Parts: sequence; structure tokens; C-alpha cells
Amino acid sequence: MIAGPRSAVDIDVVHSAAICKEIGQRLERYYDSETSGTPAELERLLARLRQLDQQAESPSGGSH
Repeated sequence: MIAGPRSAVDIDVVHSAAICKEIGQRLERYYDSETSGTPAELERLLARLRQLDQQAESPSGGSH
């Protein structure tokens, strides 16, 4: 019997943030190792991700 599509996975904020952080770190490592340079738009997005990570990790909890 062939299984149908799976239902959406419901994860909490902590796990979602950890997944996003891991993806960002992997992208950073990948693009830091590139010699051809990173596209300007991706550099901007990576900088924004770093900024958001710093806000989330700050003692204030990153609330706006």
C-alpha cells in the first residue's frame, strides 16, 4: 500500500529558531568558502539573519 501525503509538522518556537539558525550557519560556511564571491542580495540577507540571531540571543529576548 502506498502512503499518502503526510500532514504538516507542528514545531514550537524553540525548535523553529534552532532550525533557522542551523540553516543560516550552513549557508554562511558554504558561502564563506566560495572564492567567486557571494551575490550582494544574499550578503544582505545573511547580514539580516545575523542581526536577527543577535536580537533573539540578547538578554531582552529580542522582543520588538
